[in-house]
Amino acid sequence: MKNRGFNILVVDDSALIVERLVNILSDLPCVESYFTAFDFERAVVILNQHEVNIAILDINLPGRNGIEL
Repeated sequence: MKNRGFNILVVDDSALIVERLVNILSDLPCVESYFTAFDFERAVVILNQHEVNIAILDINLPGRNGIEL
């Protein structure tokens, strides 16, 4: 039986940071898939629609923060 990798959510309002993290994550064999969001609201939608094992969150998001998420 093959072990499933991690589903990771990356949330940051900086497209550059999201891009760099995704580049790093896509090279890791333990990552099955990754999701990205640039704001709190989109992150909530992703969390409601997908099973996420790990979330990498920006603390200072516009409007609301990563701690609230």
